[in-house]
Amino acid sequence: MGTLHQQFALFETPEGLVLMHPRAARERIIFERLRAHREAPMPSQQLLDPVILDLDPRDFAVIQQFAPHFDQAGMTVTPFGQNTIRIESLPALLELENARAFLLELVDRLTQSEFSRNAKRMAYETFIGEIARKSAWKERISPHRAPAILKELLACEVPYCTPGGKPTLVNYSIPEIKRKFGIQA
Repeated sequence: MGTLHQQFALFETPEGLVLMHPRAARERIIFERLRAHREAPMPSQQLLDPVILDLDPRDFAVIQQFAPHFDQAGMTVTPFGQNTIRIESLPALLELENARAFLLELVDRLTQSEFSRNAKRMAYETFIGEIARKSAWKERISPHRAPAILKELLACEVPYCTPGGKPTLVNYSIPEIKRKFGIQA
């Protein structure tokens, strides 16, 4: 195992070389874990200090609108006065340092035109895709975690791409590598 530009993990396989993007892989892993809890709420972790957020009326309305999705995803977000909310818990699997920034970015994404047009009918999978994306890209992933991430990724139903369709793994076969170097197989 090695790393490339402190951004990709490299793995040698009997067939060749696999490049993994750990953040994209974590996005897929988080998404599938959240999706597995569609029927029952995701296990959550209570915050020692609940986060209080004063929002503009539009953002407050978005959070109210998506309250069932927040609950289902293991996030306890409750009204706490006029245009104020309180974040009491987050999904246990998220590794976030700043719940406030995470929620504000999520609300910004939910208010973008593609979501706001169909907000009432927005699928839970789209919602958790956003949670997975935001949380995975905020995580600090050290290179020594790459083998464990790869193992978790390969246990996923769809390990080769993020919920948005970006690759998590790229394979290079030995014959392909040899062709690139002009070596006859």
